Formats: sequence, structure tokens, C-alpha cells
Amino acid sequence: MTASSRDGRFIPSISRVLACAVNESRNQLRIIVVKSQALQLLLDIKASAEIAVVFSQPSSHRTLQIKGKNTHQSELQDGDINLINQSIRGFADNLASIGYPREFAHAFHHYSPDDLAAISFTPAALFEQSPGPDAGKALAFGS
Repeated sequence: MTASSRDGRFIPSISRVLACAVNESRNQLRIIVVKSQALQLLLDIKASAEIAVVFSQPSSHRTLQIKGKNTHQSELQDGDINLINQSIRGFADNLASIGYPREFAHAFHHYSPDDLAAISFTPAALFEQSPGPDAGKALAFGS
């Protein structure tokens, strides 16, 4: 998972995402990033309130992009460390299925619990981004 935004001059910022959760009402997403690695992203979402998050499965290259609005830094929640660890395990399992060592996923997503930030947003659009002829195609979205 990767998140991006942009500043007022449309210069992009990007950060790895450790985990993602859907709220109980199923109308907002909350992602967790390593704060020290996402400083520009956090500044950009504060200024623009816009975000794009890409979700990609390494073993299949299946990739989706969700664009969001009303983006803001939010509070971390009690279960976030468990959520992060579960997400990293899932990534490690997927990489292991195609021959990569699990340790790679854990090293790639190394974090310190006191260096985390949460970002919440309202999904506004969904796009297919898997390599191939449908990349960039808008997908049905909404209730």
C-alpha cells in the first residue's frame, strides 16, 4: 500500500502505508504511516485534503487505487499495532508465495510504535490500476 498527495504547486508526495481500516459506517478509510517518513505527505493532506492510496498484491500484480477527499490526520486507535502486524504478516505471506523471504516484508515495513500517524479520508473514486488494457479505468463505486 502506498499513499500520495500533492502540494499547492502539484508536486507529489508519497509514503508507504503500514495498514488500512474501514470505519464501522463503511464510509471512511483510515491508513497508518510511519510519521517520520510521511512528513511531506502529512503537510500536503493538511493543505489539500486530497489523497490517493494504491493497494497492490505482489503475487498477482492486482492493483486498485482509491482517491479520497476530506483527508485529515486522525488519532491512532488501540488496536492499530495489531492491525499493522496483521497487515505486515499478510504482505509477508503473499511475498513468500512467490519465493521472497518473509524477513524482507518485515524489514521493508519496519516501524517504531512511537513514530506512527493515522490519516482518515472519505473514498471518492475507485480505479483499476493492474497492468494491462484496463489500467486507469474507473470502477463502479458507492452504495
